[in-house]
Amino acid sequence: WFKLAASKIVSSEWYLLIDSDIVLQKPIRHTDMFVDNRACYKQIPIDFTNLTHVTQLSNAYSHWNDTINDQKYFMSDHTPFIMHTKTVKEMLPEIDQNLFHPLNDKMTLEFFLWSAYLDHRGIKDQLYFPTQPSSGYLFNACPKTLN
Repeated sequence: WFKLAASKIVSSEWYLLIDSDIVLQKPIRHTDMFVDNRACYKQIPIDFTNLTHVTQLSNAYSHWNDTINDQKYFMSDHTPFIMHTKTVKEMLPEIDQNLFHPLNDKMTLEFFLWSAYLDHRGIKDQLYFPTQPSSGYLFNACPKTLN
């Protein structure tokens, strides 16, 4: 919830989420994070054998009255992650922080809910550029497209 609520105090078009255990080993340039004015994200195939992920991802899509039936990929479920501030702010009134509580039977993750929201609105491809997930590093992988 905090990662999404942070948008309330952000004034830039995009904001970068990183966790406290992330160490930047070199300067990051705009070209490391964006391709064709779209933010890079790691596109990860859905592993339908991982019941926890499938349940949480399904919960995210069902929040928007959608299903994961036609989905093959999801956006990364961890940082670093680049968020589009205006769109996060538009989403916030439509969600409740209890969605992320582990005792909620409809529990999901912020990034799953975000990915589902972008799909629901049909704007993921307008805002984001998919990258190869193999390197483990979002910024090093950015220029490589998925075929």
